[in-house]
Amino acid sequence: MPLSDHKPRFTITDHFLYSNLWIACGAFFLTAGFCALFSYPDRWLYASFSAFGTLSIYTFQRLVKSIKSVSGSQEQILWYMRYKIRVIVLIVFSSIICLATFLLVVSHWQNILLLVSVLALISVFYVLRNVVAPFREIPHVKIHLVALVWVGICAIFPMLNENRFEINHFCFALAHYFYFIAITIPFDIRDVLIDEAGMKTIPQVAGVKRAILISLTAFVLFVIALHFSGILNLWDWKFAFVVIYHLSLLLLSSENRSKAFTLFFIDGGIILLGLAYLYATP
Repeated sequence: MPLSDHKPRFTITDHFLYSNLWIACGAFFLTAGFCALFSYPDRWLYASFSAFGTLSIYTFQRLVKSIKSVSGSQEQILWYMRYKIRVIVLIVFSSIICLATFLLVVSHWQNILLLVSVLALISVFYVLRNVVAPFREIPHVKIHLVALVWVGICAIFPMLNENRFEINHFCFALAHYFYFIAITIPFDIRDVLIDEAGMKTIPQVAGVKRAILISLTAFVLFVIALHFSGILNLWDWKFAFVVIYHLSLLLLSSENRSKAFTLFFIDGGIILLGLAYLYATP
């Protein structure tokens, strides 16, 4: 059935998920949690920068992918096409707020200009063609770029701006590279039947069952790296709950999962992790 002939009725939940407000909440609380653990000032400004940056970039990327009709459910593509003008307004508005919070919080320009420039270029050319191809279409690259951009925005940016270069801070921040590898794999599993074969995502190369095993391994490495950072009490019941929550979702991953499973529950895990950091017990 042609896209234009199929007009589903979108729920409030659909609007919330497809507009990327939910994933932006994840960026907000995760960044606030980082800053709370590290005792950085201006945690809410850092969190707002991450949230509005995530909102603008994710919405831009998904609009571009929807226009190309790639990597998304038919329903999601229809949502972006139906509300294209509102989506563009959302991108512009969130970009302005992101820039404003960035200018308010930046204190060490020499530390972060290169970082922010690289993250911005990766985010834009993740979906736009560059000298080779959109980064997301380069074999074996997609998942690593997602993880690196998240770590860069939520953790490395505040660390460099606060001029804090302690090794345990870097260890704690970089542990989240494994975290985002772990929670991105279920999205690749969901899309294994619609992603182009040349992308060579982990489920395409290793199969769904092995991809789940790799995801679980990455999550275990995340927890181990947190332990060696010495910053977080891993026996805190809030963090223990988050670990069980994530492991359960990773084990339940499959190519037949709904948008609620990935867009709501897995992305919601980022919010829970951020809250566990924000209210961590020493």
